[in-house]
Amino acid sequence: MSEGTILEWSKKNIEFGGHTSHHVNLREVADQRVDQEIAQCKDELTALLGKPPASFAYPFGGVSPGAYAAARKNFELAFTTMHGILNLATDPHLVPRISFLPGETRFGMWCRLRLGKNPYEVCRNRWTRLFRNNQIHFTYSSPLSDSIKSKVVSRIFRTFDFVGMWKAVRLKLIARCRIWIRAMLSCDGDDFGQAVHLQVSFGSPLGSRDMP
Repeated sequence: MSEGTILEWSKKNIEFGGHTSHHVNLREVADQRVDQEIAQCKDELTALLGKPPASFAYPFGGVSPGAYAAARKNFELAFTTMHGILNLATDPHLVPRISFLPGETRFGMWCRLRLGKNPYEVCRNRWTRLFRNNQIHFTYSSPLSDSIKSKVVSRIFRTFDFVGMWKAVRLKLIARCRIWIRAMLSCDGDDFGQAVHLQVSFGSPLGSRDMP
């Protein structure tokens, strides 16, 4: 983004914050370099916008004691990449990030707003890291080498669409609940089992016939 574009959007009340001068990982450099990156970033934005920026975002979410101290000295707010929600006890220089991904479901949005994270995404990311780091080991004896095992596991993980599988299971559960509710409303207690047996058969898709 050029300086002209930044000035144009700034006039439209779009706020610009600091992100260091060279986008370095602040956890991997010395404290002196950390102070220089953050202070120089603030000075450059102040000279461009005519006013000091109020917020800062840690590159790569790299928060270290030195980065925290420098951000606290130069900015009013500092954003991390940690999951969480805002409250009165939130440290203004350790503000969590609530991000909505493309294709986010309504349940996922609710979880992010109320819990600060999507439990499904957290579990998926953890399993992905375990598979990639080869931390999940096979408990049975196999003639395959470790490299072949890791390739097989990664191929299985890439092949199966876990999101699509969950959506299909969810639709089947919803259809089954509809059938049971319909059976409860359409018969007495003595005939409930027979009504459910007539509406659900193992050889047909759940709820595929006579659905509202």
